[in-house]
Amino acid sequence: MGIVWSLSGKPVELNEHEYDLTLAFYRVCNQQSIEGLEKIEDQINDSFPSNASRSDAQSALIAMVEQAKRGQWREASIAARQALDDQVKH
Repeated sequence: MGIVWSLSGKPVELNEHEYDLTLAFYRVCNQQSIEGLEKIEDQINDSFPSNASRSDAQSALIAMVEQAKRGQWREASIAARQALDDQVKH
């Protein structure tokens, strides 16, 4: 799909499922929905393996969710939007 910057500064790509989760997360951030955030977090926990075997893209998405959980909705929304924008081939 495209490139997303991980927390380590290295570019990573989102697969289709990760892209869909990021899009749903972006919508939740815009609504600042705690219930929606919990549902996204459940989907992530069900979809991604343990910490040891997570991809950089999965770790980046989890970090965005953690940011929203700390009440940093705007920052999490910006990060999600950037991740989605980075997937578009210009």
